[in-house]
Amino acid sequence: EMSKQYLDNIFRDTSFCTDALVAQAMVYRMREDWPEVIRHTNAVLQYRGSHKGCLMMRADAHYQQGLFDACKQTIAQIYRTFPDDKEASALYKRVKKVGKLRAKAEKLAKDNKVRQAVAEYKKIANMEDLGNKEVERETVRTLCTSCHQVEKWQEAVEWLSLIHISEPT
Repeated sequence: EMSKQYLDNIFRDTSFCTDALVAQAMVYRMREDWPEVIRHTNAVLQYRGSHKGCLMMRADAHYQQGLFDACKQTIAQIYRTFPDDKEASALYKRVKKVGKLRAKAEKLAKDNKVRQAVAEYKKIANMEDLGNKEVERETVRTLCTSCHQVEKWQEAVEWLSLIHISEPT
């Protein structure tokens, strides 16, 4: 009986620490301090490796930093415990799509096929569920520069006025 009580106390204390670290990670997420989100979620995951909330926060933090492979690896961890998770599936599809479009656009730009690269960047900017401010900024910056290179600056300005750039939350 005493050993059970002792283990219950340890579990309760550990649970409190876990909740505190999760709360701190959520604060850093609201501040968009992605390295701190990862640090705090990793601290929780050391002891509770299948904590879905922390895994999702870490995956999102990797996505926000443009670390698409790390994001996919974290989503794979989620799938091992929660194989039918819809939130993880949606994030995986988004990461895969953005990564594929970016890679294609960058390859086209590198091959000096600016018009085709612009078309791929437009696809990224038009994604309603992009949810990544850094990718949005980078895409808009690239579009403006690229459109200027192909002497379509006015078209770029008109087009950019039509797209939705997400506001900070």
